[in-house]
Amino acid sequence: ENDNQASKIDSRTSSTMTSQASSSYQQQKTSASRLQAESNPLMLEPPSPSSSPSLVPSGETKNKAFLMKLSLIASMSGLLFGYDTGVVSGAVVFFRPDMGLSAFAVEVAVASTILAAAVSAWFGHHALDIYGRKQTLIYASIAFIIGSLIMSIAWGPADYIILVTGRILVGFAIGLASEAGPLYISECAPPDMRGSLTTLFNIAVVAGQVFASILCGLLSYLPESYNWRLMLAFGAVPALAQAFGFSMLPLSPTWLVFQGREEEAKQVLYKIRGVDQEDAGD
Repeated sequence: ENDNQASKIDSRTSSTMTSQASSSYQQQKTSASRLQAESNPLMLEPPSPSSSPSLVPSGETKNKAFLMKLSLIASMSGLLFGYDTGVVSGAVVFFRPDMGLSAFAVEVAVASTILAAAVSAWFGHHALDIYGRKQTLIYASIAFIIGSLIMSIAWGPADYIILVTGRILVGFAIGLASEAGPLYISECAPPDMRGSLTTLFNIAVVAGQVFASILCGLLSYLPESYNWRLMLAFGAVPALAQAFGFSMLPLSPTWLVFQGREEEAKQVLYKIRGVDQEDAGD
């Protein structure tokens, strides 16, 4: 009998402790959720049926046309990457005999871009944090334009030095753009579209290589004294389009939060998702 009473007491004590632990866990979970919502002013919560039914739930967007335009412009950094890696394969066939370059000189001219891209990508995060994703991409586009034009005007005794200088500048731009482009897209895209939109960068890389191959084939019928110059100079066209396109796009909302500009970040998210500030309950 004493054993039965002890067993009942232990059972009631265990049940009470389990109930208290469950209640404490629920309180901690509720407090953590409240703190997360307070610390993240950009969290757009789903609307209640009675308050604001027109509010876009978190992870969705009404303004898909603007979001697609934003992603395509940012993906052009991948197009520049692919174009340069593709165009040099066609241009080297013509500028090597035109300049009388050795095999080693050709290797240096080709590899200098990849080396410069690796260096700029390694240190590019400093530019992304200081100047932001948008400004970094604009600077990279400008550097690509200048580098492409420098390569196309490689004349005279120092033609090889000019060519390599342009290749290094283009590589510097590629390293920055290939890092900032996907990052900008991922920070602007809603969760339900983030994966597919970020993939546009990789698609653009391949598209740039294909386009460069076609263009080199078409220009190869021109005189060898300047056809390779046109091949290299044409890279300035998509870079100019990207620089112009980014002048109409907003700053990254994540970068704005890092800079302590939460209200501006909110406005960017409202614009991207197509949510009116009144509907969002501000």
